[in-house]
Amino acid sequence: MDVESDITALYALPLEEFVAARNALAKRAKSEASAELAASIKALRKPTTTAWLANQLARERADTVDELVGLGEQMRAATDSRDGDRLRELAARRKELVDELLTAAAALARTANYGMSDDVSSGLGETFHAAVADPDAGAELRAGRLSKALQNVGFGPVSGSGEAAEVISLSRAREARNRQEPAPAASRDGTGGTGTRTRSTRTEPDQPAEESPQQAQRRRMAEAQAEFEEAQSAVEAADDRVDDLTAELDRRRKALEDAEATVESLEAKLKAARAEAEDAKADVDAGRHQLDQAEVDAEAARSRRREIKQRLARLRDERLGRT
Repeated sequence: MDVESDITALYALPLEEFVAARNALAKRAKSEASAELAASIKALRKPTTTAWLANQLARERADTVDELVGLGEQMRAATDSRDGDRLRELAARRKELVDELLTAAAALARTANYGMSDDVSSGLGETFHAAVADPDAGAELRAGRLSKALQNVGFGPVSGSGEAAEVISLSRAREARNRQEPAPAASRDGTGGTGTRTRSTRTEPDQPAEESPQQAQRRRMAEAQAEFEEAQSAVEAADDRVDDLTAELDRRRKALEDAEATVESLEAKLKAARAEAEDAKADVDAGRHQLDQAEVDAEAARSRRREIKQRLARLRDERLGRT
């Protein structure tokens, strides 16, 4: 089986078909490949509406998406060369392309009967800007296999250094935490972990050392990152709950559709049976009428027979009397 093609095809499906198709693919992978591959496929998340629209645009508007992502490299080059005019030109083009893609997304949403809320529109805008800001995010958008919107979750340039903000998929927030390295702590002997003793900055045993601006900045960034990760954990838990409820809702909708189809079928059969009953009743009524008429005709025939019989008897009597 061509796993990559099969997975890519999953993300091209309508949202309501994703879970069933994913589970079927996982089942096939288990029988044709391995349980490990099946488990990884089963773990694929159903795309949000925002991610689904972005994935479809990557397929249907590939040229526009490619141009948008390509602006990122040009903007980084213009930034390095401090070419303000070129940056403004590229920023204007970025806005044109983002607006074009948002308009196309709204049309896709209408065609698919999905909502294009302000949140969805905002999420698409953030995804497009993230794809410009970071090459990895751009590659993810081009692949058309997003399960969630992309966001710029970094803290931007620090002290004018121009360091690019980290752009990650929301589903990889925990990876960002694992990649972050904590600031080295000072050892008990005051060497700061380097093996060279440094002069203590404390004037009294219980008084903490004065925090340098750089340390304060790192602390604030770490605190903000911790808050973000806590919020992200809550988001992921909520998303898991949404996925579970969405799958259950899809199951119940399918059950409702099946039940409604059964009701319609039974109603059609009932209607046909009632029509047959009406026809049968009409046939019975017609038969009764024919029977009544036949009985009348039979009685008339019997009466006619009696009359003729009596007439024959008289004729015999008259003949015998003459002889």
